[in-house]
Amino acid sequence: MAKYKVELIKQGGRFIDPTNVGSSIQWRATLSARPPDPSAEHEWEQSAATTTDCELVLSDCSRLINWEIAPNTNTLDKLDNAIEELKACRRAVAEVMRRRAKIRKAYGLPSAED
Repeated sequence: MAKYKVELIKQGGRFIDPTNVGSSIQWRATLSARPPDPSAEHEWEQSAATTTDCELVLSDCSRLINWEIAPNTNTLDKLDNAIEELKACRRAVAEVMRRRAKIRKAYGLPSAED
């Protein structure tokens, strides 16, 4: 029986909050392939095949999002959409912080961060 051979593994991760080691992002993408084996016992084992495994994990102390990504035709669109929403969230948070600073200054409040 022909065995799958790992052809490619890409992985990475980082802590996303330097003050809180519980906040992190980790990801992994794996491609495995099985060469054709005409002498295999089962017909399905005789042809070549590939398998893929993609996973993204976001964690924050008490919460965990484990997103197993099915690598198909719209996988990159899903990732791009998620990235765009994270960018939109960042822009909104930055605007809130700027406006908060202006209001605190106008009201004579200290500018110290919460």
